[in-house]
Amino acid sequence: MSRTLDQERAAFAWKRTEGCDAEFGRRISGTPALIMQNGLMQALAYYKEKGHVRVWQPIAEWVAKSMQLEPPRGADPQNQDELFCSLMKKLQDAEADQLLFATEEALAIAEWLRRWAKARA
Repeated sequence: MSRTLDQERAAFAWKRTEGCDAEFGRRISGTPALIMQNGLMQALAYYKEKGHVRVWQPIAEWVAKSMQLEPPRGADPQNQDELFCSLMKKLQDAEADQLLFATEEALAIAEWLRRWAKARA
């Protein structure tokens, strides 16, 4: 039995919101609007700059997985900077339809993260 894409998103977000606090809930609640207003790359860069790893990392992980982005050869899968840089490079080089797909996936996973954060608060 296989799960739907939305079930996969929900399960992924559920794991990433384990132990979340009210601060995470506040930050993630504005993420879909930030992505829509500024774009995916700018939103991720903003959260990375501010040090909000719990916000940008699950979105980046999901988008990278959705785009079938392989980690750089010899990369440490736990290294946040490598994940961020390889995803940003992929998004910069993406065709318009690929960037739209990545943005849609980011919005979808951000919505699940927001829902689970509220439910777990």
